[in-house]
Amino acid sequence: MFGPSLPKVATMTSADFCIIQPHITAQFVAVGLFILLVGNL
Repeated sequence: MFGPSLPKVATMTSADFCIIQPHITAQFVAVGLFILLVGNL
């Protein structure tokens, strides 16, 4: 059942990850800055 669709899912996931990765990094940076900001108050 998983045979033919597995490589397609893997390539799709890696492509999606390449697209999503910068957003995740930006979110981590934003959260880190927010925590620093709150910690300094």
